[in-house]
Amino acid sequence: HERLVGSEMCIRDRLRRLSENWRDLGDNIKAQTQWIKDNEKEFGKLGITIDNINDANNAFVENTESVVAAYKARAKAEAALNIVSQQYQKLLAAENKAEAEKVREYGFFDKTMNYFKALWGGISGPDSDLSLETRLKKQRQRNVESLQKDAKSLEQEVESYFNVWKFYEDQADALFKEIGLEESHKKDKKRTPRDADDRLNTCLLYTSP
Repeated sequence: HERLVGSEMCIRDRLRRLSENWRDLGDNIKAQTQWIKDNEKEFGKLGITIDNINDANNAFVENTESVVAAYKARAKAEAALNIVSQQYQKLLAAENKAEAEKVREYGFFDKTMNYFKALWGGISGPDSDLSLETRLKKQRQRNVESLQKDAKSLEQEVESYFNVWKFYEDQADALFKEIGLEESHKKDKKRTPRDADDRLNTCLLYTSP
């Protein structure tokens, strides 16, 4: 949350500075054209493409708040996507652990734990009439099912954050389309999940005392 707030403040500050510089040029087309060329790297730090005077007016005069809103949505989308990536790694590990549990050879501690669980199950309950060997097999199955339950929970979490990513990604796309601005990654035909973090880190570096 703090990073998103910091990112929004940083973008607002950078847009305000560029907006002031742009307005100071007045209607001098020659100066405006040169300013756009000179500030290409600044636009890149924001992740937007400014090719002409109309683009500059859109970003720095008419739709500044919408640009901030679009980047806020994009940052949330990227944050959700990073969580999806992290949780998906945990999901794969959990699924593999559940599969391995079906065949793994138990060490002394696990054998002892399973033995007493199976032994207790033979004292009362639905397994009381089963042999110890059968109860041990059922105990292994319960272990597998417990791990599968953990994996299922992670899968639901991954799906939830994926939906969050999709929601904010679509929101950002719609805002940029409405503004009439193109993001620089789309001009380059690529964007990585680290782009939002890179913009934020650049901002924090720029605004640090």
